[in-house]
Amino acid sequence: MKNEKEARVASDTELMRIDDAYYKKIADGLDWRKIAKLAANDLEAYSNVIILAAQTGQKRFFIDLGKCLSGDIKSGYDKLDYAIAVILSHNPSIKAKAAVRELKERGHPEISEENFRVRKQRLKALVRAVVERDKAHEPQIYEIIRRMVKGSA
Repeated sequence: MKNEKEARVASDTELMRIDDAYYKKIADGLDWRKIAKLAANDLEAYSNVIILAAQTGQKRFFIDLGKCLSGDIKSGYDKLDYAIAVILSHNPSIKAKAAVRELKERGHPEISEENFRVRKQRLKALVRAVVERDKAHEPQIYEIIRRMVKGSA
């Protein structure tokens, strides 16, 4: 009886090790630099991803995250991009001329209408990429976290 119980515990431990290795392999396939850039802008929203990075030993993620937070790596956009995003969130169909005027009224440096259009397109592409990436990786990330939490319980 004792040997049977020990065998069951050993096999459960082995299964957990195989499970951890499988999910570490999935985690290794994620683009952690891009995730670090996104996480640097909203640590709370990416807390589960940060936990996953720690649990799967993604040292490069933390190095990149630190560089993003310290300003050594640009996280992808600046204060002007943020101001443009705020304006667009309130009025998505605003004309470039009106948006440039509003930016100036808010104390931002004057930019051309063409520069505004380029930044707007870049921000839209970023939003699309984030939404697509979240949809693609969210189930994997939550499944990995769920399995790891279940294994440690």
